[in-house]
Amino acid sequence: MKNKKKLIDLKDECFDYFNNNFIAWEKDCFIDPWEKNKNEEFKWKNEEKSPPEAPGIYLFNSKTEFEHPYGTSGIYYIGKADSGLKTRLMGKLKADYDSQYDGKKHGKKDRYFNFNENVNHYYPYLNYYQVFQTKIHYKIIDKDKEYLIPYVEEILISAFFTKMGNRPPSNRTGPNQLIWTDSENSKELINVYDKLLSSKILG
Repeated sequence: MKNKKKLIDLKDECFDYFNNNFIAWEKDCFIDPWEKNKNEEFKWKNEEKSPPEAPGIYLFNSKTEFEHPYGTSGIYYIGKADSGLKTRLMGKLKADYDSQYDGKKHGKKDRYFNFNENVNHYYPYLNYYQVFQTKIHYKIIDKDKEYLIPYVEEILISAFFTKMGNRPPSNRTGPNQLIWTDSENSKELINVYDKLLSSKILG
């Protein structure tokens, strides 16, 4: 309930941020980013095209669109980086890679998800990076607005849910239903989707 109250209190400020600050994604880069060096550590193949080491929001978008109750979308993950986008994205890609090929080492099951909940078929995360041409879109959040990062992420996921009738398939949870069931938010969320998450915008 604490998170609910805090987000409701910040709702107007969050939507104002989308209207005045977050009007477009910063940049994008294709996922084919990493290779192992001699120390078996992952690094970006092209440092010049890697995301910056700054806090922000990102999403994974595939040219292949996946079916949802209300439409189709290539977006399969929306996430946040509280400290640095570059480190966060590398850590996520490495965790997905390691868990697929060496799950026992990490004490976790393989990281699988399905992009159609009506079909009992799951795909390893890494296969998405390899099989579907995927682009990372990201937005740097200025230091004076860093406290909004988790709420900006929540609004993006909620906007996706409102428009598609489902969460992005790689996000383990959907939006906070207690917050977003109020119909007064629907118009704002649809505007966020159309401006930042539509296939027309992401390409």
